[in-house]
Order: sequence, then structure tokens, then C-alpha cells
Amino acid sequence: NFKAPLLCHFPILYIHNLLLQGMPGRTRPQPRPTALATFHDAVEEAGLGPAQLRLFGLAASVPLSAGLYMAATSLVATSAAKDFGLGAAQRTTLLVSTHAGFSIGALLGGCAADYAGRRLLVNTSLLALTASGIAASQAPSWNVLLALTAVASFSSGLGWPATIALGSEVSPACWRLFVRAVGDVCFDLGIAAAALLGSIQDPMLQELQWRPLLFGASVLPGVLGLLALTLLEESPAFLAAQGVKDRTSLILDWMQLLNGGGRSFVVENLRLQRNGEANHETLQPGIPMFNSGWRFVGYVALLTAGCCFGLLCETGTFVHQQIRRMMILPGVTAGRVASGTALDVAVIALSAMLAGHIPRPKVLLFALIGGAVSIWCFGLAGTTHGGGEVAEWAFKLGLLGFHWVPAVGYLALYQLAVEAFPTQAAATAAGVAVAGSQFGAMVTSDVLVSVGADIGNWSFFCYALALSFSTAAFVSS
Repeated sequence: NFKAPLLCHFPILYIHNLLLQGMPGRTRPQPRPTALATFHDAVEEAGLGPAQLRLFGLAASVPLSAGLYMAATSLVATSAAKDFGLGAAQRTTLLVSTHAGFSIGALLGGCAADYAGRRLLVNTSLLALTASGIAASQAPSWNVLLALTAVASFSSGLGWPATIALGSEVSPACWRLFVRAVGDVCFDLGIAAAALLGSIQDPMLQELQWRPLLFGASVLPGVLGLLALTLLEESPAFLAAQGVKDRTSLILDWMQLLNGGGRSFVVENLRLQRNGEANHETLQPGIPMFNSGWRFVGYVALLTAGCCFGLLCETGTFVHQQIRRMMILPGVTAGRVASGTALDVAVIALSAMLAGHIPRPKVLLFALIGGAVSIWCFGLAGTTHGGGEVAEWAFKLGLLGFHWVPAVGYLALYQLAVEAFPTQAAATAAGVAVAGSQFGAMVTSDVLVSVGADIGNWSFFCYALALSFSTAAFVSS
């Protein structure tokens, strides 16, 4: 009865109430003590607030650390290869090993998170990344550096699927996509942090000392890992799916109280119900989209879509570099990386707002088709040797797709993975999607180096990728 006048006359108090309640435009469900409760009711009742900030804020240390270390590895690839007297082909193997290690780590980490829990994989990922990253900074030879970099990337991939699953499992349905977007923003912030570390040595990011940079990029994950080790709680959805009712109810009560609520009848009902009465099998009410016999089909669709988005990201990066060389534009600087990060953050936020009102499969299909158009525009810009307005506009459209399509595509892809599968298969599905994206980036890096910087070669390669996107759109639909 008091919310309407508060909204009209005291907007500041109403915003404060939204932060505590977490459910805009509606009041919290308050079922009777005798009503049949579900896990979804408990999470929705807790709302969005300090509990999610603590849980996912600690889990988001994984994408932040992964972006930091992978960007640092990319920045020092040239200087490290030069230090060991190697050429461009050997330098590319460092980037390929990074993608390969991350891909394998995501696959194994997803399976392990569905078996051992989200918290263990997040902590293990951060601490293992620090140990292997510090060891890589002291590598005595190129082969040892390759091996240790692959191990560090493997450690980064271990915790990524657990982070994706945890963020969705502790958030109300209307906020899941925004929480997922925070993870992508943290990855971009990690990239910006790596550029900041490199700019301390050289603002142009050309003459870098690779050992101090890798060492500096490995310290932060360890600090965040120690914080997560002491403060991060297990996902209540995972515990509920495992049948650990008492611990699940305790965490849900803690979330309710930390977000400003009182004693919850929903949690009390969950304590009293038998395990089979409450829906703990999936984030979405009802039967999962990919259940039992259809699960393999879902994995194939996620792997294909992830691979295509990885192809787009790596191809866009390569083509952008080639066209900048043709135009004799300045190289990468810390300021340019920071401005690019700000643009990515804005695109991710806008994508989360738009994709939140559309079903995930439709967003994914639209992003795949948009990726095909973007790649085709890059190819058109490359084949127009005389330049002119056509080539310029084609390049601008391709660059727009390069920023926007992966942002909205990854949001929908990872969110679909955890929502369309049962809780005890959600992290595995997310791991498959992440592995597909890294595999696509790894293959594209190798092929692009083999075709070289010849304009005709990479233009036809762009056309082939557009065809693959169209095929993926058909398969995923």
C-alpha cells in the first residue's frame, strides 16, 4: 500500500528499495507455509542484492584473470620470440597453445564443476593460474615457455564454466543476462589491465620485457584466489541437485537476509519437502530443453555456434590489423586498447538490454547471421583493391559486426547453455560452448598465418567463413 506514494514522491527511497528487493515492478512472492515451494521461488524471493554481489563478484575473478593473462601473453609473444631468436611462425605457436590450453581446460572444468561443485573449480583455477604463470615468467627456453603458457591457459579455462553456471544459479530470472554480462565486462577489464601493465614499460607496447609482464599478470589471480577461498560460497542450485538440503537452505537463508529480507516461508517449505517434490533439476521450471537423448544434439549445437564466434573474433582482429597496415595507421597503444575496452563494455551492456527481451535461441540465430554478413563485408573490403567509398563502408560495417556480434552472441550462447540443460549438466554445456569458441580462434590463428597477409587470400578466407556462419545458423536453428 505504501509503494505507490513512495514511487511518486520519494524516488530515492524507491531506488533503495529496488536494490534491496531485487524485483523491479513487482512485489516479492510470499507463499503460505503450506504451499509447495520450488528452488526458483527461493531465488526469486531473495532478489538481487549484496548476496549476488559477493558470490558472483568473487567468481568473476576468473574472467578478469583470464583476460589479464591471455592479453599479457599476446602482448609479449613478439618480444619473447625475439628473445629466443625465433620468427613469426614460432610466435604464432604461443597464441595457438594459449587457445588450445584454454579449450581443454574449459571442457574438463565444466565436467568437473558438475561433479565437484562450482566453488572448488573457481578456487583451483585462480591459484593454479598464479602458480603456472609465475613459472612461465621464469622459463629458460621457448619450449618450456610454450608448455607453461598452455598450463596457465588450461588453468584459466578450468574455472570459466563454473563461473557461468554460478552467476545464473544465484540470480533471479530477469537479472541473469545482466549478471552474465558482468563476466564479459570483467574479461575486457582484464585486457585493459594488461595494456596498463605493458604501458608502464612502453606506452607504444612495442619494446616489452616479457618476464616482468607475465609475472605481474600472474600475481592478481593469486590474490583473488585467496579471497575466493575464504569468502566464496557454493552454488545452492548445485547443492540442491546433489540432495544436500540443509546446506542449500542455509545458503538461501543467508542470501535472503543479506539482501534485506526476513525469514522466508519458501526456504522453510524446502526444508520440509522431500527431495523429489521441489524442482532442483534445472534453472527453468519444467523439463530442460536438452534432456536425456537430446543432450548430445545440444552439445553439438553449442560447439558449432561457439566455434563460429571464435572464427569471427580472430578473423576480425587479423583483418583489422592488415587494413591498418595498408592505411599506414599507428599501431596498438595502451590508450587505443582502453578506448576499445570502453566501446566493448558499452556494446555488452546494450546487448544485455536488447537480448533480455528475446528468447535465447532467436538471439543466437540472429547473431550467427549477423556474423556471416560482417565477415562478408571484410572480404568485400579486401577485394576492392582500388579502395573508395565502397571499401570504406564495407570495412566499417564489418568492424561494427566485429564488436557487436560476438558480444550479443556469447551472452545468448552461454546463457542458453546453463538454462537449457539440467543443473548437473549445465557447467558441462557451458564448457562445450567455451571450448568451441577457443577452438575456432585457435584454428583461425593457424590458417591466417599460413595464408599470410596477402589481400586476396584473406578475402577469400573471409568468404569461406561467411559460408560457415550460414551453415552454423542453419544447424543451430
